[in-house]
Amino acid sequence: MRKNTFYKMNLVIFLLLIPINAVYWYSNQVSVNVVSESMQSANLNKVVFFQAQLENNVNQMAKFLITLSRDPNVKSLQNLQQMSPFEQSVLLKTVSEKLSLQSVASNFNNSLMLYLPRTGEKIGAGNDGEESDPLAYVPSEDWYYRKTAINRNAYEFVKYIYEPYLAGDKNGVPEIVLEMRFSPDNIVNMLNDYKLGGKGDPFFYHPDYPLIVNRTAERPIIEPIAAELRELPLGPTGNRIMTLQDGKYLVNYAESKSLGWYLVDYTPLDEVLSPITRSRNLFYVSILLLLITGLSASFLLYRNVQLPLKHLIRGVQQLKYGNYAARIRYRSNNEFDYLNKQFNEMAGEIEDLIEKVYKEKLYSREATLKQLQSQINPHFLYNCLFFVQNMARSGDVEAVEAMALNLASYFRYTTRLENQLATVREEIELVGQYLTIQNLRNKRMRFEIAVPEAMMTLAVPRLLLQPIVENSVLHGIEPKPGPSLIRIYGEQDGDECRLIVEDDGVGISDAKLTALRQQLLQATQDGIGCALWNVHWRLVHRFGGESGLELAHAEPRGVRVLLRWMKGENE
Repeated sequence: MRKNTFYKMNLVIFLLLIPINAVYWYSNQVSVNVVSESMQSANLNKVVFFQAQLENNVNQMAKFLITLSRDPNVKSLQNLQQMSPFEQSVLLKTVSEKLSLQSVASNFNNSLMLYLPRTGEKIGAGNDGEESDPLAYVPSEDWYYRKTAINRNAYEFVKYIYEPYLAGDKNGVPEIVLEMRFSPDNIVNMLNDYKLGGKGDPFFYHPDYPLIVNRTAERPIIEPIAAELRELPLGPTGNRIMTLQDGKYLVNYAESKSLGWYLVDYTPLDEVLSPITRSRNLFYVSILLLLITGLSASFLLYRNVQLPLKHLIRGVQQLKYGNYAARIRYRSNNEFDYLNKQFNEMAGEIEDLIEKVYKEKLYSREATLKQLQSQINPHFLYNCLFFVQNMARSGDVEAVEAMALNLASYFRYTTRLENQLATVREEIELVGQYLTIQNLRNKRMRFEIAVPEAMMTLAVPRLLLQPIVENSVLHGIEPKPGPSLIRIYGEQDGDECRLIVEDDGVGISDAKLTALRQQLLQATQDGIGCALWNVHWRLVHRFGGESGLELAHAEPRGVRVLLRWMKGENE
């Protein structure tokens, strides 16, 4: 498993929570809308009902005035001056009693007055002591809202009925004026009763007059609401959601047709929707806890399952690529401990087994090399001895001496078996002796050797260059007519060391070169006939997998063999 599996699992958890949150958000919005609409409808109905009660009380008082204006005794007051004093007294007493009865019949505390503008007579029901000038007002069916004469800071509602409405003398003075007055305290008492048990704070609003509020009104909330209402066109009834500094409020209003005032009530939306809000917050907290739990479970799964599997797979891959020293050091404290332990034991056994096989293979290679050294090609020796015999017959003493010296040195080096390592200098000297012998036999062959002095002391396996040079002579130079050249030179690039053998012989075909390259890469080789394969794998076994032979065409023709190894590993 790769590391990004952990992130994929977390992404799946997020993707699973998205539709859940979307569905809940939609259902929560539906619930909020339903509750808000229900609350708006219920509160508005409540306000309208309360306004209807107030309207009934006000209309009742207005009807009292109309009833009195049509009462025969009240109408008889128009002829009061034509009556006797006794008749006047009886009539005034009768009218006063009727006024009192009508006044106490109302649910509101009120003051009912009757004025006779011509005589200056006043008949009243009420003990507020308030008097007014009814002729100062224009005849109207509306209620007036005015300041009282006794207390200029207090207000009252007043309604007049003139009888006859358009009658009067030449100055337009009516015969009778009926006056109904009541204090806003009546409305305040109704607002107090309305507020009991509720969560609102009702008040009466008119854009031109001070507010009429209940006795426990919260003016810091009411006054901003009233200020905002003054900026709005208001219908007979309605509701609005207003946002104040401390939250949102549902404001309902209903108009009193008789008084021209609005009954306004407000409800804090946050308080009403608080159960839904708490439920929403609880859900989101639960989702957060679920997310944390999912992430924790994902992390534990990654740490205790995926990560051990990752280390186990990595260890198997290292074994696959030949790193048999690989071990799993991850401690998971679970069932993977057993797998890790068994893997480490298996890797150790494989490493021991391969090391044993590798050593046995090296021993086998060394034994084969010794056997090769003990079985030097007799054909080469016979040719050299025949050359000595022919040169002796011809009296060429120098050629005989040179052949004898080089041949003796050559066989002395190749038959020395006590040490399987040699320096580059010794290998170069051996190759020089071999090429000198070949040059004595074949005068058209020349050779050049150019190896840096810094490489001369490096240790390499014995008989490393001689098989390569011998191949060049036998398969490249001898079949070629005319002059020929073998070049041997060295290069060193950091820790990398290279020896190159080039010839300008007959060369090799591309197919044959490809076959040789593939043959070098094979880990085993039947028999010991391939000198190039032996040299390549001796370098690999000695210096590591980056070492070995590389075969290529030489310019303009011939074969180029490169021997590569790392100095650091050698040291």
